[in-house]
Amino acid sequence: MAKQSIPQSEYMFSDSIKFIQKAVIFSGNKFLIIKRSPDAFNRANTWDLPGGCVSFGEEHEASLRREIKEETGLSVDPLVLLQFTTDYDKKTKIYTFFTSFVTKTLSKKVILSKEHTDYKWSTLDEFIKLESASFLQNAVKIAVSR
Repeated sequence: MAKQSIPQSEYMFSDSIKFIQKAVIFSGNKFLIIKRSPDAFNRANTWDLPGGCVSFGEEHEASLRREIKEETGLSVDPLVLLQFTTDYDKKTKIYTFFTSFVTKTLSKKVILSKEHTDYKWSTLDEFIKLESASFLQNAVKIAVSR
């Protein structure tokens, strides 16, 4: 009997299950936020945290460090887990694992990827006033309260 192969997907599990990671990266008392491009697949023109989906076969911490480097050009200190949550979106039928981490940057020189149009070193009060996803705001609140 032939071995069954696992379908290859860009994502860790499948197109209907996502593993998303974000990092709250501090420099002093401010953290880095990045603005998604107008042509982003989702949440276009909104403020985000560095990170993204874990690719199939990729170790989660290596994945987050890769995303941080690709999106911001930054290297960071050790990553400390802030939260792990799950969500099922009935509309898209996508189940999401979400983890957030807190860390410090080793430098302040940000080099944005083409996926983003702007960046800011922000406080919690500034970030909350900007257009961003509630799950990101929650991650920042947890990071700031530590």
